[in-house]
Amino acid sequence: MATFKVVFEFAESNGATFNEVYYRDSGSLADAQQIPNAIINARLRMLNHLNTFLRARISSTDTAGVTAVKTINLDGIDEDVQQGGSGGAEVQAPLPPGAAVVCVLSGVAGGSRRLWMRGANEGDYERNNLTGKDQFDPLMVNNFALYCKALAAGGFGIRLLGRANALTNPRRKLTVVSGVAGDGTSLITTDGLVALDLRQRLIITQADPKLLPGLNGHWQVLAAGGPPYKIGYRTPANENIGTGNLGFAHAELYSSVSTFAPANCALDHLGTRTTKNPRSRSRGARRAVRLRTLA
Repeated sequence: MATFKVVFEFAESNGATFNEVYYRDSGSLADAQQIPNAIINARLRMLNHLNTFLRARISSTDTAGVTAVKTINLDGIDEDVQQGGSGGAEVQAPLPPGAAVVCVLSGVAGGSRRLWMRGANEGDYERNNLTGKDQFDPLMVNNFALYCKALAAGGFGIRLLGRANALTNPRRKLTVVSGVAGDGTSLITTDGLVALDLRQRLIITQADPKLLPGLNGHWQVLAAGGPPYKIGYRTPANENIGTGNLGFAHAELYSSVSTFAPANCALDHLGTRTTKNPRSRSRGARRAVRLRTLA
């Protein structure tokens, strides 16, 4: 079984586009691009009629160039339960561009992640005047539950990042970070071999941000072999640094996909996605800013 990245692409009413990223394990690319109709229909029920589900892009996480596109091109069918549903529903405006329903997704084998789900109806959300908590329309809650069940039935889930361990993925201490080449790359020397896989990616942690700003994060190894490992990092003044807190490195390895556990997935609040630090290479440098402006 191979792991595939599935990106759902949408268009908002103002022409802006947004994506939702999922993962699934499949035996082949042909199998991975078979998106069940139950998933598509459930997502359309949470999409305003002015927004469009454009396509799904599928790519292998292990092999470059193994990609496919499934065209969907369907408008949303989100309805207002308080207006009687199809035929009698009052036409609703979509959420403001950039606003998203922040969802918490959990896997049966552990792990959780947040999903910024944009494109819903403005009427799907309200703030409780007494508690200040976000509340969602009962139909929205029900459709989200159906969506999570459809995703789980289709084998979609969370891609778990493996932790460093002494047996299969040891953490190696950085002994030298050399940027003397002056070409925007550095050679990272460690005190042992990093257990890289075919993707040749490593994770650097605990480097002194004053000594080596921006080094902590995920890096693509640019040349085979090592140590030293060549990465696209520029040291301050293109110097050779061999003293101080240089940090540790281990391989970026993933386990098989943890299928979604629908009972543990929930709508959380309405917010917008922003970058905490645009210069950081950390994949976790994201936060949900709760929207405080009531309609």
